[in-house]
Amino acid sequence: MSAPFKWTIVGVFIVLVVIVGAIGFSRHDANVRTLQEVQFALESSNIGAARDGNELTLSSDAVTNMIAEVIKTQKNNGNDIRVNYAFLNKDNEITSNPESANSIQFQIQLLKDKKVVSTSESRLVLKEIENG
Repeated sequence: MSAPFKWTIVGVFIVLVVIVGAIGFSRHDANVRTLQEVQFALESSNIGAARDGNELTLSSDAVTNMIAEVIKTQKNNGNDIRVNYAFLNKDNEITSNPESANSIQFQIQLLKDKKVVSTSESRLVLKEIENG
């Protein structure tokens, strides 16, 4: 095999690795951006509630509406996503009562052809536990 042919094959292989890496990075970036949008929206709503003097509580409707907005934004970007969330109490156990929850855990999945291509998880503490 001649040397120029060997280097051409090596060059094509390197270009393919870079392209595959760029595609994977863009998927991961979209997933992380969505996770940050969810966190920012929840934190902003809690700051507003604190300024109004309201008790910091979660509601399923508020979280669902916020997630719907994030999904709509991602649909406009051409992405399908799935958002799973659970309310956690102060003992880190899943609770069905949002008012007793002090944190929420999100799992955001980026989908392509109904298959998961990227997953991010995050936990957002909304109420800090104060010691006496």
